[in-house]
Amino acid sequence: MTNGNYEQIATKIVVFAEPSLSQITPTSGPNAGNETSVLNFKAFHPNYTRNDKGEFEQQDSDWFTVKMYGKKAENVARHLKEGMVLEVRGSVTDKTFTGRDGQEHSVKEINASAIALSLEQNGIKSLQFERENKQKDKSEQKSEQPRRKSRASTAR
Repeated sequence: MTNGNYEQIATKIVVFAEPSLSQITPTSGPNAGNETSVLNFKAFHPNYTRNDKGEFEQQDSDWFTVKMYGKKAENVARHLKEGMVLEVRGSVTDKTFTGRDGQEHSVKEINASAIALSLEQNGIKSLQFERENKQKDKSEQKSEQPRRKSRASTAR
């Protein structure tokens, strides 16, 4: 059960457990009937306060279930590891449910629209990035098209 309040969020989180990627087939919405990927993982946002001595003390963390859908989810899932620090944007909602213990529980769920690796963390050993060569793609397209004569050459 959801309380219905979706709020936008942009925050730093830590991946708590290995993420999972699964497939679902929605029964409603714009992707109804089409299989789509779902990335799902638990994460927390550590909270700190400054004590009377001016030192930081860790308080209770905010815990989240993070979900991302579609091709973006597949791309992100290949790179996530437990313990990574991420920057996440999306909408967050509180979901309440009755547990096996008969008690009502609440969980915060982030429907992520964007997830990025925080480069400020320890543990990054290497990072590879290859920019797509759009110029090459354009030149290949041009070479496949028949050449046209310019107006100057046809005006003689």
